[in-house]
Amino acid sequence: MRCYAVLLLLVLTGLPQVAEAGLVTSDSIRPVAAQAGTEIGAPHDRKAVYTIDGSGLNAAGQHNTGPNGQMWLSDFTTTDSIRYDLGAPMMLSGFHVWNYNESGNFTNRGVSSATIKTSADGVSWSATTVTPYPFTKAPGSSSYAGDDYTFSTPVVARYVDFDPVTNFGGPSSNTVGLSEIRFTTPSLITGVTATASSEWLPGNRVASKAVDGSGMSGFADERADSNPGNMWLADIGNIVGRTITFDLQDVHVLQATRIWNYNEAGGSYRLRGVKEFDIAVSLDDSSYQTLVGPGSGGHFGLAMAPGTDGYVLADMIDLGRVPARYVRFTVQDYYGSNPGNDYVGLSEVRFYEYVPEPSTLLIWSLLAGLAVGVGWRRRKR
Repeated sequence: MRCYAVLLLLVLTGLPQVAEAGLVTSDSIRPVAAQAGTEIGAPHDRKAVYTIDGSGLNAAGQHNTGPNGQMWLSDFTTTDSIRYDLGAPMMLSGFHVWNYNESGNFTNRGVSSATIKTSADGVSWSATTVTPYPFTKAPGSSSYAGDDYTFSTPVVARYVDFDPVTNFGGPSSNTVGLSEIRFTTPSLITGVTATASSEWLPGNRVASKAVDGSGMSGFADERADSNPGNMWLADIGNIVGRTITFDLQDVHVLQATRIWNYNEAGGSYRLRGVKEFDIAVSLDDSSYQTLVGPGSGGHFGLAMAPGTDGYVLADMIDLGRVPARYVRFTVQDYYGSNPGNDYVGLSEVRFYEYVPEPSTLLIWSLLAGLAVGVGWRRRKR
């Protein structure tokens, strides 16, 4: 209830307003986890995780036809299920799917129909539908760019369940699977700037590199490269307490942040990535509120980057719908072994605004209208 009260307060009072629509745009996000009813293990290795890790996708967003280690396939069931966790409740308008793309008659194993359910908390579920429907069969070619599907009504969800899924039938349709999936959200905050307490200037690894999209490519610019010139790096020194501060240019109700850790190639350079950090938010860049993370000491954590091109597996962190214009990350630990005298950095950071479902917007509009009406009558008296 607290978040709704704050949101309503922002609307009804003269406090800084939630950002204009022009500063929020659409983005495609990768789930942080996938779990199927069944999957095929070694030696064929066709697991649910391969539908979210970018395996099989090239820089142009096309999926190849090699199934092993690149697609999910059920363990010889023609009806199965697969569930996705986005890491935080997000407003979703639809998704982009690359259906099962193994060449030949094997494309009949792709998902033709599915019952789709969504949930913000993994407890309460609602059914939804998409257009177009049924799903489109993959071509079985390496130029396959996938297809867009739109929810009948936008939903706020952390979990999306396809249960059951059934295939197209016909030859070789003794199992069912998918190649890859991404979910579409209209909540990406644009125009973000960044400053840092320290920057490695000889390499031009300044804070702005963490928000300007440099080094990002592929479908929805989700693949970070390993060129350090495209990353922020604090200069050598004590890594504990290093900060990077983001200005969102207006007050937003923050739902999540998506972070690609420091991804420099070669040797142990990726160990310069952040392991634990604090997140604090502010309306005015003066008074900051530190959020409580799920890790030890209330910190937030990041996975270590691979140190290779095509880094897709960014972390998604739930920010709990907190109003803020400024967000500050403070480093507490890193993956290296000399925290008193080393470098630390990040590759890329994105922020997502909380966008309520249409039914919630209607309620807010009615409440705002009521408050305006009450205020007008009081002034008239």
